[in-house]
Amino acid sequence: MNKRPLIRVIAALVASVLVIYLLSIVKSGPGSAADFDCSSDSGQQSVSIDIGSGETGLEIARELFEKDVIASSEVFFRLAVVEPKAALIAPGLHIVDTRICAQSALDQLLDSKRIAGLIAVSEGAWVSEIKKLFVKAAYPQADVKAAFANADVPKPFSQLEGLLFPAQYSFAHEQRLTSH
Repeated sequence: MNKRPLIRVIAALVASVLVIYLLSIVKSGPGSAADFDCSSDSGQQSVSIDIGSGETGLEIARELFEKDVIASSEVFFRLAVVEPKAALIAPGLHIVDTRICAQSALDQLLDSKRIAGLIAVSEGAWVSEIKKLFVKAAYPQADVKAAFANADVPKPFSQLEGLLFPAQYSFAHEQRLTSH
């Protein structure tokens, strides 16, 4: 009995298994898609990322990539799929740094301090207190006063007092972006 064909079959199987194993490591490994280094501070400029209500992780990843926030939309998308906190990204205009790693981008998108024009109306807040929140968020006082004076008050109410629902609202407005 000739053992040569059996050795060839075994060698072919071992080579195939080895090639498949190496391909799986290369394809699924952390280096399979580009990402900026998380250990370094970007030192770059900030950009605005407009996240709409119901926007998917893939749509967010594409915008982050297009605005040079992340090196690869694929890395951010993978992170968003496995990270439950990614579902908590609020709609609004987010100010994020450029050229940062996907994890840092996610952290910045989850940071409510980076949402432009974020107004947090607390339960029982008076209209005068809410006006101050708008001014503190860099809205001109004259514009705030005019907006509240011209607000439509539903019938049968005669004033806005008590009608503003407690929640966080994001009102995008022109904001200067600066380097850090």
